[in-house]
Order: sequence, then C-alpha cells, then structure tokens
Amino acid sequence: MTRKTFTDEEAAILRTSPAILRTTSRRITYAAWFRRYAVIMNRRGDRPSDIFRSVGLDPKIVGHKRIERCMNRWRTDFADVDFSQRDADRLLEHADESDPGRILESLDRMNDQLECITACVNVVIDHTRDVIDSMDITCKAMMAAKQQSVRLRDAIQADRPGAIIERKP
Repeated sequence: MTRKTFTDEEAAILRTSPAILRTTSRRITYAAWFRRYAVIMNRRGDRPSDIFRSVGLDPKIVGHKRIERCMNRWRTDFADVDFSQRDADRLLEHADESDPGRILESLDRMNDQLECITACVNVVIDHTRDVIDSMDITCKAMMAAKQQSVRLRDAIQADRPGAIIERKP
C-alpha cells in the first residue's frame, strides 16, 4: 500500500482551508470543529466528498480513500455524541467562513504578508552583506597592521643586534 504524498503546492492549497490546522507531505491535521461538522453533515445525509468540498478541500488532492477513512474514524469517535441544534448551527457558521471569496481574501492577506516578509529578509540580507564587507575591510586593515608591525620589529632588531625580540606565531 502506498500513501499519497502531497507536493508543496498541494499542501499550501490545503492550508488555505480553515478546516486544516497543519499539513506535512503525508499528514493532514483537521480542526476539531471540522471533524464535528463532518459528522453532523454526514448524519444529515451529505456525502463525505461533498462535505470536504464545502470547506474548500478538493477530494482529488486530499484523496478519496483518506476522506473515507477520516469519516469512518470520526463517526466512531462521535458515535455516542448527540449534537444539539445549537452545536450544529455554530459549526455550520464555521463552515460558511470557507466560501471561495473568503479563501481568496485569505490568500491575498497571505500574499501581502509574504511580500512584507520578503522585504524584511532582503533588508537583513543587505545588512548582513554590509557587515561582511566591513569585516573584510577590518580584516585587511588588521593584516596590514600586522605586516607593518613585523617590519617595524625587524627594523628595530636590525638596529640593535644584541636585542632579542620574541617572534610570536
């Protein structure tokens, strides 16, 4: 049995849904509200793939077998839970937050944040380059000072043949 692995692009698409807490290349962690919502909607007669689709999760990306297994696990987990109408209404409000318009707004916000982060990283990179250049100049100045010191020591020693000046490595 081979497990479906998600590309970076697929994982990013999955993370745009409010029903997803986190993803890796092999795992999806769903929000608690979504697990309950899926069970409620399934009890009302909705198909699992339609439930996932309703919160912006493409069954082709998630995988039909994964959806089937999740629903079986969640139905078992919530078998003894009788959801009140209030619980169902509250969870349905969460699901309404995943309409395509809101997802696009979320993607736009994420894009703006990424642009800000990119600008900040570029400032840090430029500053780091400046520091490295300054360190390079300082290193060259220190090497020149060391060479001058060696020449000065050699000149002093040449003027005083009896004087012993220790050479440090």
